[in-house]
Amino acid sequence: MPKVRTAAAPSDASVQPARVAAVSVEESSTPTPVARPPARGLGDVRPAREAWELLCAPLVQRKGIRLTVYGITGKGKTTAVKDLLAFIRERGLVDLTIVHDVKFRDVIQYEGTTLHDARQLLTPEHSPELFPATVVLRKRGLDHMPSVDQAARVALEAADMGLTTMLVVDEFARALDEDIGGGFRKGSTNRIACEGFGLGSSLVSMKQLPQFMPSEVRAQSELILLGMAGDGLTHLVEERAIPSKLAPTIAQLPVGHFVIKPSEGEATGIVYKVPAP
Repeated sequence: MPKVRTAAAPSDASVQPARVAAVSVEESSTPTPVARPPARGLGDVRPAREAWELLCAPLVQRKGIRLTVYGITGKGKTTAVKDLLAFIRERGLVDLTIVHDVKFRDVIQYEGTTLHDARQLLTPEHSPELFPATVVLRKRGLDHMPSVDQAARVALEAADMGLTTMLVVDEFARALDEDIGGGFRKGSTNRIACEGFGLGSSLVSMKQLPQFMPSEVRAQSELILLGMAGDGLTHLVEERAIPSKLAPTIAQLPVGHFVIKPSEGEATGIVYKVPAP
């Protein structure tokens, strides 16, 4: 990558073996509805920055993280991820962040340099000169779609050069391909999900509903769960992605509130709140 500075890895750095989940795309057959309870207290709601401290701890050691953010429209997924990115940027935890954001034609949701193709980052004209740097991939027009997998490949190549990198996919459905069996190509996006920890390349995946989420991504991610109910919440319980006792809390979360289900271990049930935009 032209003009990219090389960041030395710590002497004790090592590539950790990936926890590879079973290859499948999750789909629930006949969901059993999760009853929505009457509203009740959420306990001691904590600021989101406390959650970011926990989730970003591997970045301090120049390791990668995997986060999957679920929540129906209007519950604050984008606001939460923007606050997370601000936290990371303030602390200089990631050298290069690539955001795939094609949700709106006229609204750019994330701060950064706009590009239309991730491989432009590998050219002298568009390679960042100062770090940390953030680029936002946008559509050129109606029929253009920047490739998520190509963005993942660039993130991996930059990580191989010594940079810590992060790929943010604002709507993970853009990483799925209806023409491929199972919907998920075994390419660079899959590789970040499976190998990113040791490579120092992170993946943040956002999705409204958990159905059709590849197991490689979901099972190896820390889950950030904003408000959700109905079939989506039922699906997570039936797939044992979350414990049933956590479902009532998720069902009643107000806008901007979330809980965390770790990829390993039990959920604490602590509710965190993102500052209003």
